[in-house]
Amino acid sequence: MYKKLNLILSAIIIIAFSVNIWCQEKTEKTQSKNIFQIIWDSIKDRYKPYEFIGMEGDKVIVKFTFDNPSVNEVWLAGQFNGWTADKSKVKYDINTHGSDLSGKLIIMNRDPKTDYWTTTILLAPGRYQYKYVLDAGRVWEQDQNTDQVDDGYGGKNSIIVVIAK
Repeated sequence: MYKKLNLILSAIIIIAFSVNIWCQEKTEKTQSKNIFQIIWDSIKDRYKPYEFIGMEGDKVIVKFTFDNPSVNEVWLAGQFNGWTADKSKVKYDINTHGSDLSGKLIIMNRDPKTDYWTTTILLAPGRYQYKYVLDAGRVWEQDQNTDQVDDGYGGKNSIIVVIAK
């Protein structure tokens, strides 16, 4: 999936440079910079499904990001928390629970600047399957920007591979 995204981004950049060169020939240099800047701004902030922030002891600090502004609530569920998606469960807090994710509800928060849903958790190195739980379990959705595996129910789970640095 990342290869496809990189190929698309490369094609956009090549097109942007072509437009930039053409505009330099046809218009003033300041206008050509504006066109390139518009294209660059539209692709530079594309979200990453997860990002390794750092280490805390032998655990990796992982920030998950999900793009779906049309939902009202998003939880993160996976092998790391026993697929917990029950509102009555204890809510995970990285400052209180650290790497103890078992049976905890992982709530994602909407970033007002980007409108993306984010959460940060601690994970031991390993390979994990996960999904996003939308609107209190109404829909379980995988991230289209990650590797995926069959979930055994006719759908797909997202994959994250965590490596200690």
